[in-house]
Amino acid sequence: MKNNNFSLYSINSNDSSKINPKQVKVVKINDETSIINRSFKIMLFRANILLTSNDIHKYSFTDLISIDPQYIFLQKVIKQSKEVVQEELTNAFKFFKEQFGISLEQFKPKDQKFYYHSHSFFGFFVNPSINYHTISITDSNTSSIVDGIVSDGGFVFIVGEPGLIAYGKYGGTNGRLIQAGSIIKWGYYKLSGKSFQPSKIIHYRTKHPYLPNNNHIIDVFDFSSKLWGKSSINFIHLSLNNQNNLLLQNTLIFHSSS
Repeated sequence: MKNNNFSLYSINSNDSSKINPKQVKVVKINDETSIINRSFKIMLFRANILLTSNDIHKYSFTDLISIDPQYIFLQKVIKQSKEVVQEELTNAFKFFKEQFGISLEQFKPKDQKFYYHSHSFFGFFVNPSINYHTISITDSNTSSIVDGIVSDGGFVFIVGEPGLIAYGKYGGTNGRLIQAGSIIKWGYYKLSGKSFQPSKIIHYRTKHPYLPNNNHIIDVFDFSSKLWGKSSINFIHLSLNNQNNLLLQNTLIFHSSS
């Protein structure tokens, strides 16, 4: 499938400096013993978010990210060539069509995003300034406290007003309403820092559209596309200090793997 609207732009290599997180001094987990290489059950991520409002329920997904119209995250962080990024787009198009009945070919470029009516699709990466990092990784036998860096990015679809009737595997032949503001993501986590040498790359895709702060289901793969399992993710508000600093915790609980 050729996606003319989504072809890569020229890249300014200097832009990559915006998405290189600082290293954190932590204890190294060797590949031979690291439980991330096993069938783990729980992974915890945490971030610190500076809010623009003292109402913790008003924060938006777009407050946490930068728009990435040149897909620099995939090329500079995940180390994909332009050709591979184009393949990612093709695979994402196929997934959105099969899972939700959404035809991304209809979307047209505007202001660094792609739109169809009020719905948007665009490249993104989570801002390093929120200090997104791992806390712990646990399987049935072992629990390990880690402090690795989490880089997160890829493609995101945001449902506009008044919502969207989805078909495909999610909505079936009768269709199913997706609420306005809901998010569907296709992307990667990269775990790096001294706890993760070499770094670990995890592919994910949203199976159930979700509103920020709500649970949702994703498929989680390793870099070679081996399915690890389905995971429910929870965004939990833990605290808000006087500087409008929100502590957000992201819990991946794996129910099965294959």
